[in-house]
Amino acid sequence: MEILKHISENDYEFKPDVFGYHSCWITVKNLSVYINETDEGVVVDIYALNHEMDDPITSTYAFFNEAEGYEE
Repeated sequence: MEILKHISENDYEFKPDVFGYHSCWITVKNLSVYINETDEGVVVDIYALNHEMDDPITSTYAFFNEAEGYEE
């Protein structure tokens, strides 16, 4: 089952209520990018390819209420 909805050429969004959560992996050359939607926002972790069980190289997050257009 696909969890992403294709919007335009390079634009996707998570489909609603797939598996009860929203996350995906994207491979970019030698990096694995993990995008995870939480109740409060989005977390992005970047790993070396084939080392996804190690600690991420870097991580970042943003809360939904920090962005314009947020509705509870």
